[in-house]
Amino acid sequence: MALTRLAELLGRLSLAFDISSAFPHGKAVRSTVLAVELGKRAGASDEEIGDTYWVSLLANLGCTGFAHDEGLMGAGDDRSLRSGMSLFSIEDPLRSARDAFRRIAPDVSLARRLQVFAGILTDRTVFERFQLAMCDASIGLAQMVGAGPRVLTALDQLCERWDGRGAPGKVQGNSMVLPMRLQQVGHIVEIAHHRGGRAGAIAVVRRRAGRHFDPRLAKVFVEEQVPLFEAIEDRHIFERFLRLEPEPVASADERRMDDVARALAIFTDIKSPIFLAHSTGVAALAERAAGQLGLGANDTRALRLAALLHDIGRVSVPNGIWAQPGPLDWSAWERVRLHSHYTGRVLGPIEPLAQVADIAAAAHERLDASGYPQRRTAQSQSSAARVLAAADMAFAMSEDRPHRPALAPEIIARELVAEAAAGRLDAKAVDAVLASLGLPDRAAPADSHGLSERELDVSRLLARGKSNKEIGAQLHISPRTVQVHVGRIFEKLGVRSRAGAAIWLIEHDLAR
Repeated sequence: MALTRLAELLGRLSLAFDISSAFPHGKAVRSTVLAVELGKRAGASDEEIGDTYWVSLLANLGCTGFAHDEGLMGAGDDRSLRSGMSLFSIEDPLRSARDAFRRIAPDVSLARRLQVFAGILTDRTVFERFQLAMCDASIGLAQMVGAGPRVLTALDQLCERWDGRGAPGKVQGNSMVLPMRLQQVGHIVEIAHHRGGRAGAIAVVRRRAGRHFDPRLAKVFVEEQVPLFEAIEDRHIFERFLRLEPEPVASADERRMDDVARALAIFTDIKSPIFLAHSTGVAALAERAAGQLGLGANDTRALRLAALLHDIGRVSVPNGIWAQPGPLDWSAWERVRLHSHYTGRVLGPIEPLAQVADIAAAAHERLDASGYPQRRTAQSQSSAARVLAAADMAFAMSEDRPHRPALAPEIIARELVAEAAAGRLDAKAVDAVLASLGLPDRAAPADSHGLSERELDVSRLLARGKSNKEIGAQLHISPRTVQVHVGRIFEKLGVRSRAGAAIWLIEHDLAR
């Protein structure tokens, strides 16, 4: 597999960041360009400019960290809530509240939307919980893709404010590192520019100067607004984005590519506890099945990457659809089918991943052309794609779903054999997957960061979105005892949120 520039790889993949938050396509790239161009005009050093580039891009890795909670608050639509609240501001609460109300949960009744919005505004903990999850998720996943210590330090200030009213550390003024101050302007102003044009963006900068934003950066932005707006309005924005990559240009070798794919798999799966460790589990099963079939090293590697990334388009679907306990209606089912299309759109433009993209986008295709999104026939599906389809179906059946519990191994085997007999799955791929199936090892490894068996049980349920009350009922302990366990778990793992715990469990193969 050919080397590719790390910036190009992450820049192309950033389309998934935009989709996950219902932002316009290219938002992550444009906000990175804006932050860097502003930094240049504000006299930032070369080191600070380089850090701003990566901080602005990698900050988006945290945007699914609070999606489960946002779905619960937002009538099942985590994406509209995240997008709607993106410009909410304590500097101008009435104006930003009106804008947010128009965007949140647009598919429900007015009365339900009022209920949703009132719940958000009256929950005193919601913003801090969101901020902690964002920081934990962005730091944990940025570490996986090789971010340096300065970038990680900056990401821990992701939700801080110039006036010290942010979280989690109430960092204030110049105590915030310059790359994060620049990232905040780039992130907010790009959204404001899309929604309100140049005048709307300038108004936001002026309202937040000295409060949310560094007043010096706000002053530079207003003074240099014409070239800054021209930068993010550039028709060739991606080429500009690549030209701004700091020297020396970083390349993604095979190991880095694996790290990026794994990080994006976790980014996808932590969006909903229903899918916790799904992509990494499918990848492990598919790789074992490839060994059973004797696939070559290149095909096996492409299959593993495709399995990690096959559901990246799932971030386009509101969590409420995935969580429905009964059959989906036509509209919801169409949105589910489209997630494979988005997987292809995210991966397709990345030239070194052409084979990976083709395999990943075919994960839900079937040999008899009954699959989705393209109803591809057997002739257009490679051996690796056939293995992925079988592995994904098998692993999904081993997981709890809202409409059914996890199926026993013998039932999974019977279902897979029936699919092969009906001509929907490849018989050889099914045989290889069946040969690779086994019960998961639930024993904690020696390096469990001191978590007890009970704490592991609590952390698994927490990662799957269970409340303290629900965890207590399942483990036959009081909610207060659960709360104590959660505090100890966070302390031992060095995390502050459900998202942080979920990432740790997946990384240490303890999620199941």
